Amino acid sequence: PRGVKLVELEAAQLPISLQDLDVACVPMNYAVSGGLDVNKQGFYFESRDAKYALIIIAARPDNVQSPEVQTFVKCYQSPDVAAFIKEKFKGQINPAWEQPAK
Repeated sequence: PRGVKLVELEAAQLPISLQDLDVACVPMNYAVSGGLDVNKQGFYFESRDAKYALIIIAARPDNVQSPEVQTFVKCYQSPDVAAFIKEKFKGQINPAWEQPAK
């Protein structure tokens, strides 16, 4: 009723198709690999509380409390990994386990 036309594209096509679109939902991995700079190109970021906006570390229910899984989570959510993410992605991807600066 509002004259909106929805066109489904393969996610990898989205970064190179932006000039032909008014709006697009581009997954972050395709935005970064497509050469887009999310800090300069008008991106809207979902809340860190969004259900599917983050990488989810998953384990079987019977294994979630195992020392190996707990060690992996602790290592992944470490200051070293956070520093790597910040350096590598220059603010385009942020470690979700850290609180944003206020």
